[in-house]
Amino acid sequence: MKKTEGKMNVLRKIIPIFLISILLVSVLIGFLWLKTSKFRIVEPGQVIPENTVIYLHTNDFQRLGSAIRHHNNIWNSFSDYPLIQAISNHIDIIDSLSRKNDEFMRLIKGNLLISLNRFQDKYDLLFALSSPENNATEQLLKLVSNESLINKRKFNNVTIYKIVFPNQDLLKEIAFYEFGGLLVISPSEELLESSVRSMNKDYNVEDDPKLKRLLPTTGNDALANVFINFNEADAFLSRIIRNENSFPLNHFARWSALDLDIKPNLISLNGFSTSSDSLVQYLDVFKGQEPGSFDILNIIPSGTLSFKLLRFSDPDRFLEKAGKLSASEAQKTKLSQLQSRFGINMKAEAGAILSGEIASLKVHSGSENEPYFVIGTIGKSVAENLLIDWLQKLEEKSITDLSDYLKTINIDRINQIDIYRSPIISFPSLVFGELGGKEDYPYFSFIGNYLVFGNSAESLREFSYQNILGKTLINDDYFNKLKDHFSSKSNLFLYANPSIIIQEIQDMLQPDTEAAFEKGLSDWKHFDAFCFQSTSTDDLHYFHVFLNYSNQIREFVNTVWERKLDTLSMFKPAIVINHITGEKEILIQDTKNQLYLISNAGSILWKQKIDDRIMGEILQIDFFRNGKLQYLFNSKNKIYLLDRNGNKVGDFPLDLRSPATAGLSM
Repeated sequence: MKKTEGKMNVLRKIIPIFLISILLVSVLIGFLWLKTSKFRIVEPGQVIPENTVIYLHTNDFQRLGSAIRHHNNIWNSFSDYPLIQAISNHIDIIDSLSRKNDEFMRLIKGNLLISLNRFQDKYDLLFALSSPENNATEQLLKLVSNESLINKRKFNNVTIYKIVFPNQDLLKEIAFYEFGGLLVISPSEELLESSVRSMNKDYNVEDDPKLKRLLPTTGNDALANVFINFNEADAFLSRIIRNENSFPLNHFARWSALDLDIKPNLISLNGFSTSSDSLVQYLDVFKGQEPGSFDILNIIPSGTLSFKLLRFSDPDRFLEKAGKLSASEAQKTKLSQLQSRFGINMKAEAGAILSGEIASLKVHSGSENEPYFVIGTIGKSVAENLLIDWLQKLEEKSITDLSDYLKTINIDRINQIDIYRSPIISFPSLVFGELGGKEDYPYFSFIGNYLVFGNSAESLREFSYQNILGKTLINDDYFNKLKDHFSSKSNLFLYANPSIIIQEIQDMLQPDTEAAFEKGLSDWKHFDAFCFQSTSTDDLHYFHVFLNYSNQIREFVNTVWERKLDTLSMFKPAIVINHITGEKEILIQDTKNQLYLISNAGSILWKQKIDDRIMGEILQIDFFRNGKLQYLFNSKNKIYLLDRNGNKVGDFPLDLRSPATAGLSM
């Protein structure tokens, strides 16, 4: 009995100790759980809502804010546009908060993430800033003396605050939450809730395999890293551009991760992109294709408003993938008919003449913007024979006289161009599908080994004429100033001069966007170049993008013709008469002492080197008194007499006994 009582006494002592121990352990566990929950480290990418269109991440908010708002003309020019205005306002809010509170200033020196997100049918911005000491909320609440202006509520494990600032022009209200070392701000409380849900998920945006593949490629030292979700960007673009003009961005790529660089007159992006496994996407046509330089720039006119250049090393593979990308049922039917009825295997036969370059472009010509499609061939004769062979098959007869299909146009007395009526309308679109554009291009001609398609014989004559005058992009001073920003080799090269395609841009926009665009028309004239280049590797595509702002506005002048000389001219042009045709021609000398005779169409008829600068005027005389005129002039040391072909006459030039001080007189 005593033993039993002893055991009971022991139990009475042990049980309270045991219960107290359990309670202490529970409290400790609870405390540790709360502590680890409160101070859980959250990466900026974890708070990005699922439906993000684009987000930007920087390690130096102040450097980025200063670069875009105070040192970049492009950002300032777009400042009235709603999206840019919203970003600027929020950056101003963050700046305003930092000026009001020194502690808050410490927060914004670190990471900043800005994302544009879709929530239901609306788009809004989200900002995430580093708050390593988890005291941002405390600092923000210090700014408000009246607690009635603070609204807070719990959502999942996070407190969402909304603070109203009365009598403030810029900082009227702010909604935010703080968690895991981040302060997350948005004008939309619903978007903040979406951010909290993303943060609490095991899987977030940056776990997407296509984006995850790109994260290591970004530069830590870049001003900022920009990430584009092309699936969501496609829907966002449809709110800006009319449906008939939109390009399906989700067919272009899946994700891009780009490094941002900002200079006073330039914004550039460089980085890599991935494509989707489930779609045949635009950039996939370049997989396995070696990038190259674009020799085609040698013949593209300097008045080009925009172009799309494509470079490939394996034509057959390129055509096969291009067909899968965009071949419509109508195109498939047409190709099948050509094969079955006329024995024309169009893609295979066309592939055999391709050199690996094609281009579609629009060129300013007078009051019109003419479209062209240019194909690099392995040789003019090979391509010409193929097209004539197709013509004979389509006409179902042997053709020895091409006069019904060929027109020769004289440009001046020494230059002419052969222009053909195309045997197959819509040649580019049938061969290259979507990459060939929508134009019919019923005519074609050749510039060297390049096959040039146009909508009229006159437009092709003008294309050839610009080449004769040397007015091509490769010789254009304005274009050459931009060449330092171009990659020397790529697979895809897009270029546009926004300042001179303002009307085309405006016609593409949705009404709301068009209204905002009209307010900034004067600013658009300063944007003289948009460039996009893509170079493909095995599983990634390297992107290079830039937008250039010019302090000078370039205007096209409708001159009859312009002629580029080898060097500058230091001599007043002399108007002379062609004694055979009666037409006026021009004699001019450049700084290398080369004398040019230029036709009334701008063609250089001949070029002759003389010993020194011409003194006085160039005179025309009938030296032989037979109705033929020659050119008489002198330099400091010689007297020259040249015939109409630039040949020296008789014993000329004659050496002077002493240096001349003036020109000849009659």
